[in-house]
Amino acid sequence: MVLPMLPQLASSTVSRQVLRALVEGVEERGTPRAPFLLELGLREADLDGAGARVPLPEMIAYCERALAATRDPALGLHWGAGLSERAFGPVSHLVAHTGTLRRGFELIAQFQTLFCDERTYAVLEHADTMSIRMVGLELRAPSVEVFMAEMLLSSMLTMVRSFHALALPVCVRFAHARPAHHAEYQRVFGPDVCFEQTETELVFARTLLDEPSPHGDQDMHNALKTVAEQRLVRLTRSAPQSVRLRDYLRRHFAERPNMATASRALGQSPRSLRRHLTDEGTSYRAVEYAALESVGKRLLCDQGLSIQETAHEMGFSDAATFHRAFRTWTGLTPSSYRARTLSASPSPGSARPPRGSAS
Repeated sequence: MVLPMLPQLASSTVSRQVLRALVEGVEERGTPRAPFLLELGLREADLDGAGARVPLPEMIAYCERALAATRDPALGLHWGAGLSERAFGPVSHLVAHTGTLRRGFELIAQFQTLFCDERTYAVLEHADTMSIRMVGLELRAPSVEVFMAEMLLSSMLTMVRSFHALALPVCVRFAHARPAHHAEYQRVFGPDVCFEQTETELVFARTLLDEPSPHGDQDMHNALKTVAEQRLVRLTRSAPQSVRLRDYLRRHFAERPNMATASRALGQSPRSLRRHLTDEGTSYRAVEYAALESVGKRLLCDQGLSIQETAHEMGFSDAATFHRAFRTWTGLTPSSYRARTLSASPSPGSARPPRGSAS
């Protein structure tokens, strides 16, 4: 199963499929669909369209309305745990029919743009464990941040269990304080749940990454991948110029293309691209910084790369230049970002097999 990811950038968007899944989740919690849509100022038709997008500020407001309408403080847990494959087809079906859990995560990374502009989680591998960690979620709406943390980890647990039905995490960590409904966390995740941690993450035995899918079907996988690729092409062509530019700069980060090169790749003149970016409230430099920040954070999460190697991978002549640039993008040094991101990683040998597994 594929889960929705909300990005941190104010200009970012999510798919209407995510909004539709939210409405369905609210309905499943006992809130009638029609009155809830009326409260949101939406029609049923507003939930249609695989390529249609919703601005992030609007999605945050919809999540806040959902919490109020259901009066369910654990809505994030219940929504994430209840997401089905049909909620985010064809990608969720594609993941179900792939070979292994590892390949499932790779497919989510490949097609996540169909649901949102940015990823907000990383899969980190350690000696004996792997962690699914939330990164970069800064919504400035505390109730929604807790809601999204609950939804992310509970839906990830659902995905892992679609490959190994009895798997339970080695441990579960949340950065927020223990809520009044903390007992519901233990019902969903098991007893090993900690709050006020440095990270929000699920930690599993690393062997689960190579767990084969019980529904693996190569013919179905190939057919669904073709559909997903076609939708991705359509979305890319219709996306805002800032989103298209950011995607291009992320893919060509080592080449460090200038505006003339990027505008040609996007099929327009530099003047036209500059005008579009201005209309969207941004600039080439701002989009470039956002793209490089995203790439830099992703590479720094790879413990197999030194900071010097990360700098070289990104096209910098030396680590000092990368250090200055990364601090400009994020306000942090590469070493401090890596230390903060990896600080909650379990030590080697601390993992135990997933409960219920034969290992």
